[in-house]
Amino acid sequence: MALWCYGLAKVTTRIDALIENFFSETVGSYWPDKRSHIDNGYTALTAPQTSLSTPRFEMKLTWTVDQCLAYLQTWSAVKRYEAEVGVNPTDALQGPLSSAWGERERSVEWPLTLKVAQPENGLRLPDQA
Repeated sequence: MALWCYGLAKVTTRIDALIENFFSETVGSYWPDKRSHIDNGYTALTAPQTSLSTPRFEMKLTWTVDQCLAYLQTWSAVKRYEAEVGVNPTDALQGPLSSAWGERERSVEWPLTLKVAQPENGLRLPDQA
């Protein structure tokens, strides 16, 4: 079994604070309850299998502020906010984020979390039960 997820994007201290505030304060109450499993890196989930250790991974891209804003607009909490409130919450973030970001492209990094486990008695397919 393998589960993976990624955390909030990391850019600079100032940009990270804006994204974190947007994530937790602006759209925080619009995330599904089960989002907490991703936020805590699956630590609350247990499996009857033997857990395997994994190396540290991250995703990296180079983005403009417009690409970052477009990404934020894909968040399910943003879609839910927009449906319930009637405005796109990224509109209010655009000015402060653009100011902090500047005109240049920036490196964006997301930490990846992996939870990997192996069945204790080997892998069994459903027809082998």
